[in-house]
Amino acid sequence: MAVAVASAESYETAGALMREIYAEALAEITVDNTEITRLSQFNTIQQAPGLKYVQPILARRPDGFSHVIFGEGPVELNKARAGKVERAEIQTNSIYLTDVVDKDMIDATEQKGTGKYGKTAVKAIMSVITPAMVEAGKIEWECVAMYGRTPRAFVGQKAGGGFTSAGLLPGVAIAQNTIGIIGATSLWAPNFVGCTYLVIDKSEFAPGLWATMEGEELSFFLEAPDGTPHGVAGADTFVATATLGSVDIDNGVLILTTPVPALNALVLGSFDGAGDQNLDRRGVAVWRASTRGQTTGGDKKESVGLFPILQNTGTIFNVDAKKYTVWGATQFNAAAAAFTIETALRVSSKVKPKGTGNGAMWYVPTDTWTKLAIDQIANLRWMDGFSGDKSVGWDAVKFIGATGLMGVKPHAMLKRGYAMLLDIRAAAKVPGGSIKTIGTNEWQFDSTGGDSLHYVPGMSGYELRMKCNKGIFVVPPGRQALVSNIVDSFA
Repeated sequence: MAVAVASAESYETAGALMREIYAEALAEITVDNTEITRLSQFNTIQQAPGLKYVQPILARRPDGFSHVIFGEGPVELNKARAGKVERAEIQTNSIYLTDVVDKDMIDATEQKGTGKYGKTAVKAIMSVITPAMVEAGKIEWECVAMYGRTPRAFVGQKAGGGFTSAGLLPGVAIAQNTIGIIGATSLWAPNFVGCTYLVIDKSEFAPGLWATMEGEELSFFLEAPDGTPHGVAGADTFVATATLGSVDIDNGVLILTTPVPALNALVLGSFDGAGDQNLDRRGVAVWRASTRGQTTGGDKKESVGLFPILQNTGTIFNVDAKKYTVWGATQFNAAAAAFTIETALRVSSKVKPKGTGNGAMWYVPTDTWTKLAIDQIANLRWMDGFSGDKSVGWDAVKFIGATGLMGVKPHAMLKRGYAMLLDIRAAAKVPGGSIKTIGTNEWQFDSTGGDSLHYVPGMSGYELRMKCNKGIFVVPPGRQALVSNIVDSFA
């Protein structure tokens, strides 16, 4: 007996009976690039939120010395010159994170009108959301700890500071909807529709800072040079906000979801000899919209981060760096050259007089670390009979400088034109000094009313809220160092 061959429709019918098969767990594709979070231990302020943390510091030793020649007889001693104690202090700010759970998902687990929810179902829902929030909080704090109160990037800040046009955004007419410096000195202007593509200055781009940041709200400011009035009383001029659609990590391009006409005016001009856009402007500063008020001169809402701390030459933490050498930032300009072991050794000799000791750690961009590792492996030499640590160069980059043994770690969230030397020895062993995280509370869920799920009237969902209150506290800042104008780390 002949058997009919199944038609195409029968396969569709069979397909309707198939079931989707789910993996056992959520695959996390966001990236944990935190390093500073692991470095600094959290120190709780015992007072209520809003109060300052105060650290008395001996800023100057007593200096009432008198030197007497043997046999000179009784002499009048010099007047006492007492030591000086200053009041270093920090005011920490809070960060809130909210997420939403579909109300229908929670209500569907209710047990027969009792108002109680199925523990297994709710646990399954929360097992996805809460770890994601915790991870997001860690990454957000790392951003604040490094760059708090400074822009995340600049566009058009320096002539010669952009990426090359080779291979940039294939198939996109970059001259029509892009701002930034491409090549040596070219400034590409947008059309009347507005800018969609922002080419970040090479030295300002940190791949790990932007990875998995799609969907973030950004705000743009026209930055005024230090000491040069612009806009309202010299304040930075607010331009616009936009949503980040995607990121071209290889070419350092932020791609916005929609064109932003307000950015057009920012490229109508030329560069002066110093490379400043429109003669009196530093370029377009890119901020996370949640970190700064969206008005000209808008408030900077974050706690201060390492970058402004290590660039400070005035008053920070209530102490004037002009009065005390050790309080002033230690900065080094690499002069558009590669970051080498020689650079690290030179900086080590600059911070040694300020008290930096054995065990300081360099944090460098990932490309710079790779170059240092390759150079170190190529230069390794072992004497016959050597029985010491041979791991250097293979699983670590270490060398001896004026401060003692220094390590080098790659940090994917560090901008490509910079490197930081941090006195982590002091962070671990010296009370009140070098680097601490100070605040009233670490990240914790808000359980107001006894429940972590908060129903919001007029909204078809429950909110989860996390909060932390903390800030980076560096005592003294001068034991750390910031190297700028590095060029070897550019891919």
